[in-house]
Amino acid sequence: CEEHGGIYIVDTEAIETKGIFHYPKPRHLSLEELTIYIAEKKVILFGDAHNPEDSQDAEQFVTYLPLLKQAGFTDVGMEMSYRLQDAVNNYTSNPTSENRSALLKVMPYYDFTKKEFLQVIDAAIQQNLPVICLDNLDKGRTEVRDQHMKRKIDEVIKRGGRIVAFLGAA
Repeated sequence: CEEHGGIYIVDTEAIETKGIFHYPKPRHLSLEELTIYIAEKKVILFGDAHNPEDSQDAEQFVTYLPLLKQAGFTDVGMEMSYRLQDAVNNYTSNPTSENRSALLKVMPYYDFTKKEFLQVIDAAIQQNLPVICLDNLDKGRTEVRDQHMKRKIDEVIKRGGRIVAFLGAA
């Protein structure tokens, strides 16, 4: 519950699946427990409901981002098409209103999703953290979406980084 400074987590390290994945029931962590929990993690996924009536997910992510950076996280992952990476890079490296407008023009999402994504990207800019577009929804893709996301996350880990990602229903 947010008023007590905690968050619900699902620890998926010991989970293996084939076919349909059923998420285990999340458990609550206080802010103190969360700090201990993230100390050794290389990857943390924050789930987004993709629901305009439930838009506090981005706000919560943004609230925790300074703590996550302080804990050693080096990159922010987003459930955005890899095809948007150049526009995201242009905006994050030079956050002008022109670059923000250019990014908005190429984002093929609902307005509430664009708003949430920009909240997260703006917070990453404030924390001086790079943003990585993790998604691959191309119709003719040769790499399965989840494999693509895993590969992009592995690239961060292989260079010694740690990534926190804002994903739908993570």
